Amino acid sequence: MAVLGGLNEAVYGPGGTYDQCFDGAPRPDVLVSVTACYFESPDGGRYPFEIAGYSNLDADLVIIAGSDDDVCELWQSQDTTETLQSIGYNTVLHEIAGGDHANVVFYEVINGDWVERPDDPVGHEVVQLTIDAAR
Repeated sequence: MAVLGGLNEAVYGPGGTYDQCFDGAPRPDVLVSVTACYFESPDGGRYPFEIAGYSNLDADLVIIAGSDDDVCELWQSQDTTETLQSIGYNTVLHEIAGGDHANVVFYEVINGDWVERPDDPVGHEVVQLTIDAAR
């Protein structure tokens, strides 16, 4: 959603489908996306990566993804990074060793429930990468 909302002028820009939500909001200089799922969901659904409406090539993009994410597998963030780079975006992918879909946002999945883990080092690494991108 960060990539779509930050770059797709046809949907979120002036005159776009949802422009009332972002009326007058400047386009971002930096976008940070924690995982970049665009291609396939765990239930087997496939989603095309539509880049036709993307603009704002001046934005720097940072994608952060866990190596052990089984919801948005790492290859999806890798493919998203490569696709964005191929059309001219300055895009960097940070792969978090041992990161999964929950612990990158300070949670752990226990028996199917998301349980808070405020001291998880993976979550802290994601926060630091986000801060560094904003500088």
